[in-house]
Amino acid sequence: MPAIQQAFKQVIDATRQLQRQKETQVLKINASPTFSVKWLVPRLEDFFQRYPDIDLKISTSHHMIDFTREDLDLVVRYGLGNYPGVHSERCFAAEVIPVCSPALLAKGPPINEPADVGKYPLLHDGSDSTHPNWRMWFDHVGAPQVDTMRGPTLWPSHLVIDAAIEGVGMALVKKAWVEKDLEAGRLVQLFEPCLDTPYAYYISYPEGRRDDTAIRCFVDWVQYQAGTSPAASDSSD
Repeated sequence: MPAIQQAFKQVIDATRQLQRQKETQVLKINASPTFSVKWLVPRLEDFFQRYPDIDLKISTSHHMIDFTREDLDLVVRYGLGNYPGVHSERCFAAEVIPVCSPALLAKGPPINEPADVGKYPLLHDGSDSTHPNWRMWFDHVGAPQVDTMRGPTLWPSHLVIDAAIEGVGMALVKKAWVEKDLEAGRLVQLFEPCLDTPYAYYISYPEGRRDDTAIRCFVDWVQYQAGTSPAASDSSD
């Protein structure tokens, strides 16, 4: 009898597993490497808690996806959101701030004004021209005399952040990327004024899939996490 009971249990478990597989949706996502590493992955636990029936398959690249040729449901891109042939939803802006490790700041010359940042090695982001550079930042804060030509260039962008955490130099990064590092004390923000850009993060997907439940859940979740959804605004009141 125990053997029969065990057999029945195996059948029941297999049936339940099959039902779960049928109920689970797989959402295939492509995003830039740094967005994936520094923003998306640290928040995934919350997504799976909220949407246990949605699995994510995440890949990284920078080129704009052709949904007619590539097996993907949506992409996350930094730009203007005017991508032909797809529907794009703005998720959050990309404010840019200067950061460094507390250890580097403690052993180096004091920083009393923006021009003092130039006394340290400057880390340069090797991304395309959409990413603000040190020349733009120093001009923005009224320190055009600072020489921004020196310093190592790194890419993908999360290597710039890693180098800053290790105390290699000063980094100019998107604030959304380093929120966790700032909270944990791995990095400190040097000055409050952010350098705004005309670009933002957008989620894009085929026009015909506006009513797709899994896509809608993911977009709503990203906007909630970024504080740009109505629900996030309501929760802060």
